[in-house]
Amino acid sequence: MRIAHPETEQDSPWYRESAPSADLSPWVSHFRVIRGGAPAGIRLLADGCTGVVIDCAAAVLPSPPVFVGVMRTASVVTFDGSREVIGVRFKPGGALPFVAPSLDELTGRRVPLPLLWGHLAQQMGNAVRTAAPEERIAALEVYLRGRMHQQQSAESRRQAIMVREAALVSRAVTHLGRDSGARVRDVAAALGIDARRLERIFNRTVGVPPKVFHRMRRCCEAARLIRHTCGEQANKAAERPLGRCNWSAIGAAAGYADQAHFIREFRALTGVTPATYAAEHHPVGFMQYDRSRPS
Repeated sequence: MRIAHPETEQDSPWYRESAPSADLSPWVSHFRVIRGGAPAGIRLLADGCTGVVIDCAAAVLPSPPVFVGVMRTASVVTFDGSREVIGVRFKPGGALPFVAPSLDELTGRRVPLPLLWGHLAQQMGNAVRTAAPEERIAALEVYLRGRMHQQQSAESRRQAIMVREAALVSRAVTHLGRDSGARVRDVAAALGIDARRLERIFNRTVGVPPKVFHRMRRCCEAARLIRHTCGEQANKAAERPLGRCNWSAIGAAAGYADQAHFIREFRALTGVTPATYAAEHHPVGFMQYDRSRPS
């Protein structure tokens, strides 16, 4: 099992990340390309974000792009080394300008994008697949802009609401990222709204309630710490055997009440214990890890 992380794998032969153009950056976190040579088994962590995946493999009947809703738990996917897959990772709340339903209707689901976009989705898939490899992300951005324009023209009032709510979510995510022990009602109060309204906004724009989102991000932070203290350092200098990882310190730093809480929550969201995850990590890890504390 492999789990690639951008800090050391960003320019690897099989994984690459690209930042979006400035006009899409309020909504899109980054684009990712996985190509031939990728490890067969990849563990995807639930990180509270959504995305679009396009399989660029040549086929008589190519598969349509797929919208991936917020995952409730980690999943393990297999990857054919001859393929190239391009993905869009939206920021929390960033997918709403591109899809019509509330995001909670898509949580835990993989939906063929033509069901949400109509013929434009298939056009986008064809354009990306037939473009030269170095031009595929640019082609993808053209269709993302087209979809946003389509949505804005149809529902200008809804678009204004989305912009406000996405900004509110971004501020809430920042608050949660600063304090791993933050309570949702305190975050809501800091934003000048009540907790119930914040929950409704998160359900609609992110796909899960803020408390669940916070659990996911705390788990991703624990994974980052495991990678740093038990993976990268030990892998580079053989300084810290996996059996001697300080799990209590990692759990406390990630915001868990105690070690039992850490192990229980981590296993519930990833499907493995922290120790098993650390062993899986060598020598690489996966894509939902930001370069700093999740935000």
